[in-house]
Amino acid sequence: MKKFTFVDFAIVLVVIAVIAGGFFYLNSQNIIRTTGQEHETTFDFCVLGVEEHVADEINVGDMVYDSAKKIELGKIVRVDKQVHEDMYPDTQNGGYYKQKVDNRYSVILTVSTPDASYENGVLSVNNYELYLGKGCYIKGQNFALSSTVWRIDGMEGNGNEK
Repeated sequence: MKKFTFVDFAIVLVVIAVIAGGFFYLNSQNIIRTTGQEHETTFDFCVLGVEEHVADEINVGDMVYDSAKKIELGKIVRVDKQVHEDMYPDTQNGGYYKQKVDNRYSVILTVSTPDASYENGVLSVNNYELYLGKGCYIKGQNFALSSTVWRIDGMEGNGNEK
């Protein structure tokens, strides 16, 4: 039977140091952010120029996901649908005028999530960061859309916390 030597002892210490270093690295604030306040919050996505049949498929109670990263963002609690209006140049009088666009809608989806943390103007939902004006590809049960973060509960329009 072989005796336990100094080299064996050094190898065991190196293995323990590597495991401890990996543990501390993975639990650092740079990788896992645990400092924000966690609470249920709501936020809005705005989608412009959606066709009527697509707008009709957005329903309260549907789950919303980021379609690129497959991350669950929350449940739709309200859907506001309005006829879409675009701005057109007024070549005769100068300036611009608004005109309603047939069969197109502007939709605001209010999404609620129970496990969000909010810090420095950024809402983190399942390690997915949302902030005002961010473009997101979202999908639900019967739709997939390009949207913009329109409102975050607890934030003013300038991006500061209330």
